[in-house]
Amino acid sequence: MSGLVDAEGHFIARVPAKPVGSMASSDYLKRVRGEEEGWYRGATVEGHDTYTAFTVSALSGWSVGFAIPASQVAGSYLKGAWIAAGVLLVMLALSLGIAFQVSRRITRPMAELSSAAASIGQSDAPIETRSGIREVADLERALNDASAAILARDRELRRQAAELQAADANKSQFLALLSHELRNPLAPISNGLTVLKMRGDAQTAARTHAMMERQIGQLRRLIDDLLDVSRIDRGKLELHRERVAVDAVVRNAIETAKPAIEAKHQELAVRYAPVALYVEGDAVRLGQVVANLLNNAAKFTPRGGRIEIVTRAEDARAVISVTDTGIGFAAEDRERIFEMFVQLDASRTQAAGGLGLGLTLVRSLVAMHGGAIEAQSDGPGRGAAFTVRLPLSEAPAAEHEVAEALPARQARGRVMVVDDNVDAADSLADILGMEGFDVRACYAGDAALSLARQFRPEVAFLDLNMPGISGIELAKALRAEPWGGRLRLVALTGMGQRADLEATRDAGFAAHLTKPASPAEVIRLASAVAEAAVIPLDSERRA
Repeated sequence: MSGLVDAEGHFIARVPAKPVGSMASSDYLKRVRGEEEGWYRGATVEGHDTYTAFTVSALSGWSVGFAIPASQVAGSYLKGAWIAAGVLLVMLALSLGIAFQVSRRITRPMAELSSAAASIGQSDAPIETRSGIREVADLERALNDASAAILARDRELRRQAAELQAADANKSQFLALLSHELRNPLAPISNGLTVLKMRGDAQTAARTHAMMERQIGQLRRLIDDLLDVSRIDRGKLELHRERVAVDAVVRNAIETAKPAIEAKHQELAVRYAPVALYVEGDAVRLGQVVANLLNNAAKFTPRGGRIEIVTRAEDARAVISVTDTGIGFAAEDRERIFEMFVQLDASRTQAAGGLGLGLTLVRSLVAMHGGAIEAQSDGPGRGAAFTVRLPLSEAPAAEHEVAEALPARQARGRVMVVDDNVDAADSLADILGMEGFDVRACYAGDAALSLARQFRPEVAFLDLNMPGISGIELAKALRAEPWGGRLRLVALTGMGQRADLEATRDAGFAAHLTKPASPAEVIRLASAVAEAAVIPLDSERRA
């Protein structure tokens, strides 16, 4: 349909025909009077439902309209809509099918992983989903890695727990043994004091004194072993290295161990290498190694048994071997006997005495010298052999023997002893007095300062931990005196940590001795031997 309409809304021409001058439909007139062009859905003058497009002339106001039945337009639209809907339904069905298949590929292995995750870290069997999806495979691998890590950590924790449990049991046994061993020497010392009070004849006194000296030496060895093991464990032990003759080390060790060997009437055979052997090391510590091995052999060898010590060169190493006819040990204990807090057989070892630290200390000291030690035995009751191997060193131009224990007699001078422990001060003063020194003992720091101003000592032995004025403060006060620059200060204390040693050096002390000090060391220091020969002796061995 089409038509030409004038500005007043009358038909000029129309297809299908309408009388000229008749009015156009109200829907048409409403649209053309409001817009210049456009389209709308409305009724014709006959009442037909159409889609009508129109345009209006700006000059004349006339308009032209073209109408199409709405049924024709709607039919094509609906057909296209149904086709589009069908395509969408097919695509939706395909998508759902694909999604279902993909979801099954994902949900199945994910369900398996979820189920396996509950047992992660409980089995060595790996999780296997056989999924071709990369992300799922990555997750599977991550869960397997996590499970393996948890299992490894669990095994390590169980191992550590077992070791801690064993160490705790060994420590408990060690503490019980320590209490036993520390009490053992106290009983004969106490008995000896009673004997001296009851009988004063020279023979009894000499025998009692010898016994008390042996027991005090045993106490001192126990304490020294404890301190040395602790220092090695904390990395605080240092070596004073020099070129040392192996024969000299062995001779001094034999002198140290001789009382224990002679007390059980054991036979000692010594065979030195045909050529002198030298090693780079700490003479005191190496002597301690050999002496501990000899004491160990004497301890576990029955009365009248045989001990042999041999030195030789072997593959650029100096070898020191100590063999005995003692109780021996089982093959599985070759390594355990060197462990801390380990006692092989309480029924056999406790009777022999000791803390079981000697071999631990020996192995540590040998390792610090770059050497190794091994133990061998053919079984219980068939003796044992301990072999130390140390790197050989070239022979020096002139051999230097290990220093003798006691100094040569020198001129005696004035010595002051300051200690708040009255018995310790008086007994040390008695020893120095019997050596010919002019000695004064004092029991407090402030009183010692007054005494020193009158006595003007040449050497002063000071305890560090005293009430009132400490040993460090007293040393500074003595140094401040006009004559204090010539005074030789020696710390004699139970405090032997590195910080204590550094504090005494900073305060001007010439040496630092830890209680109980060897009378030989005390006499050496009181005799004013050159400081260079004194400080390494004690600081390297005890610090």
